[in-house]
Amino acid sequence: MLTRAIGRWSCTAVQQDSKQADGKVVGYFGIPFVASANFRTYTYVWCMDNPVSNPGSVADQLAFVRPSRRCLAAKGRAFGSGYLIDR
Repeated sequence: MLTRAIGRWSCTAVQQDSKQADGKVVGYFGIPFVASANFRTYTYVWCMDNPVSNPGSVADQLAFVRPSRRCLAAKGRAFGSGYLIDR
């Protein structure tokens, strides 16, 4: 049985491996996405994420794009580069 009506995920669509000189993969470069699913209504939404480079200084950024509330099923107030999510 599900204990929450909303599920939230984040992932990266990998486009390139980050490799050391010896060829060992140590990370990935790609496009970040966020998604939410409402298990009561059987609906979901996913969006490309545009995270700020330094979340601690959102006010210092030239511009940033906060994801739509729908992407995260957010009901809380906007906070920094995201939202306060009610649990």
